[in-house]
Amino acid sequence: AAAVDAHPAWSHARQLVLKNERTHDMMFHNKHFHNHLDYHVVSLAGLGANISVLDACYKDESLDLDPAVPSQGRVTDATFHKWLGQYYRAHNDSAFLDFADFFSSKVAASSADDVLDAYLPQFASSAACLLLHPLIELGYAYEGEGDTRLLIAGLSWFATGFSPDAVHSPSGRWNSTAIADVLDALRSDPDLPPVGTTVPFSDVPERFGFVVHKYDLDRPAFGSSALADSVSALSDIVLRLFGPATSYDSFDLLHLVTGSRALRKLLPHVRDSSVARDFLSYMQRGVAYMYVAMGRPGPIPRGDVIGNAGNSLPAWNTILAEAMQVERRMHDAHFIKMIWLCFDEARQAGESSAEGRLYHLVASTITANFTAGRGWNHGV
Repeated sequence: AAAVDAHPAWSHARQLVLKNERTHDMMFHNKHFHNHLDYHVVSLAGLGANISVLDACYKDESLDLDPAVPSQGRVTDATFHKWLGQYYRAHNDSAFLDFADFFSSKVAASSADDVLDAYLPQFASSAACLLLHPLIELGYAYEGEGDTRLLIAGLSWFATGFSPDAVHSPSGRWNSTAIADVLDALRSDPDLPPVGTTVPFSDVPERFGFVVHKYDLDRPAFGSSALADSVSALSDIVLRLFGPATSYDSFDLLHLVTGSRALRKLLPHVRDSSVARDFLSYMQRGVAYMYVAMGRPGPIPRGDVIGNAGNSLPAWNTILAEAMQVERRMHDAHFIKMIWLCFDEARQAGESSAEGRLYHLVASTITANFTAGRGWNHGV
């Protein structure tokens, strides 16, 4: 499969992204579900799908979506904060395109990088809002050669769903790469419900934030290497949580995997290292919130969880061919974005590495599940 930036379908995917932005609402089904068309078509392009596959995906998925609410030009410099967070304050996402037009005008007057620098800092404490979808959207802006429309859409999602969390206040006990140790400690914390007791994700900050905040990790040292190490540790533990620690099919946990991928794609483009470190910190806390919500499953295995079993995994060409057959049958955005993520991360890590083999295992297992007619587990 070709890389997303090398395949001619990428330019078509970008056209579909813009069409989706102007045609469909960011939420649908009474504002409870998120529009995933952007992720879907970009991931398909990354996997080498042709234009007809992208168009079939767009046509099918559009059937479930609500029409966009046209911009009324309500968001300006003077009214920006008035419209922030309308989804959580009033269950209202009608200003999404107003924000998109606002950010578009800012990009036109300067550059995408300047707009990211100017507006991203205030969204750091809201990194986990809307089940990480604004962060995921923003991360997709940097898949392949990049897409300014996805950057604008990601910022608009953040502005619409803005829901700031409490101030990050590390105790100095937990190193920035120690997210696995933090989850282990949360598993045995006596101030939380018994292991196996699930809690709605949206309730965790209010009910158990006082516990989770004790485990705020230190920010990484300044420098791209320390930041990358912390992001890698986060990506590794959520993949293990989604896969070998549970059952490779949790609809909620997969968002931690795709959210961590988004962080890995976004942060190298954040020029203020303090902002990048803040985003990592609030994403780490979001992972802790989700772990509590899921009943603290585990223990999460450490070390090489594959061993010699990696030698019997299907070849990537086989996995991707089967994944495209699944796509033709059901057009599942979460499935395709997980396959694209695993494929791309595995080739970046190297197939001989433990990390690369784990991504390979996850993709193989998901594809086998969907090929056999098993999908996501929407329960906890």
